[in-house]
Amino acid sequence: MDQVLAKARQPAFVAAVRREGFPEPIVPVVFGLVIYSGAEEAARQAGVGLFSPHGELVAPSLQP
Repeated sequence: MDQVLAKARQPAFVAAVRREGFPEPIVPVVFGLVIYSGAEEAARQAGVGLFSPHGELVAPSLQP
């Protein structure tokens, strides 16, 4: 989850997202076909949304 947050906060990534016309805020989420034990808690603690083929498991945090 830390890698997702680090990427979402990189100035070059944010600039590229803006250039492509995506609206802010940038909401970090991950999708997994298989969700391992502990992934939900890690996502919750990091504020990263977590989705599986069955839907949303953890809502993303909109806090910066």
